[in-house]
Amino acid sequence: MRQIRKNVGMMEYQRLAAEIRQANEEMQIMYQKLSFVTEPDLIDAAIFQLNATQKRYEYLISLFKQKQMVKK
Repeated sequence: MRQIRKNVGMMEYQRLAAEIRQANEEMQIMYQKLSFVTEPDLIDAAIFQLNATQKRYEYLISLFKQKQMVKK
């Protein structure tokens, strides 16, 4: 039973780590996009998307840290 819990926990960490990597990649893309857009409406949209991605990234990092605290 412990092995099953351990495997499920490891899968959850791996899934969460993959989501963190994906959010980080999305942020890098948004930073690049922001440096190329020139139209005011597109700048606003890029900033909005960047802020949303940053919030998601911060949430995922926080969740990952919480899971680590529980694991110990």
